[in-house]
Amino acid sequence: MTKNAHFDVVVAGAGPAGLATGLAIAHFGLRCAVVGPKADSKDGRTAALFQGSVAFLQRIGAWAAIAPSATAIEAIRLVDATGSLFRAPEVLFRAREIGEDSFGFNVKNSDLTAALEGLAHHKLTRIETAAVKAIEPGRNEIRITTADGQDLTAALLAGADGRNSLARTSAGIATQ
Repeated sequence: MTKNAHFDVVVAGAGPAGLATGLAIAHFGLRCAVVGPKADSKDGRTAALFQGSVAFLQRIGAWAAIAPSATAIEAIRLVDATGSLFRAPEVLFRAREIGEDSFGFNVKNSDLTAALEGLAHHKLTRIETAAVKAIEPGRNEIRITTADGQDLTAALLAGADGRNSLARTSAGIATQ
């Protein structure tokens, strides 16, 4: 357990977005901790990763571990599901129409998270805890308390803690 540790950046949230953020920060030589629970290995959801996301994952060294289980997105179908009497026609876009093999790749969230977790343990501090319980912004640093009582400080907190984000609320950022 890490107790009273200081980092350049703490990332609240350990899903794909939080892990990727932490790896990108560590890539630039900053001391970074990613705080949150380990992902559910039975998560059946998938993510569509388009070329910008794939390029990002390549830069942080994660794509090689993800690519073997990725499925190419060769076409995208748009369907008007408004239920109105006059609907737009269905449209199918194929990647080969623009000279590409694919628009991107579909990846299981569990495969994506497992690859990012594998890199995280070598490149940053990974703090497994149920959640970030408290965030106290200060004049020169932010104090973070985890659900299991660990106290961390950082110059910057990055919020990747989901829809009910404590990081966003603590920063006073409103949503609609």
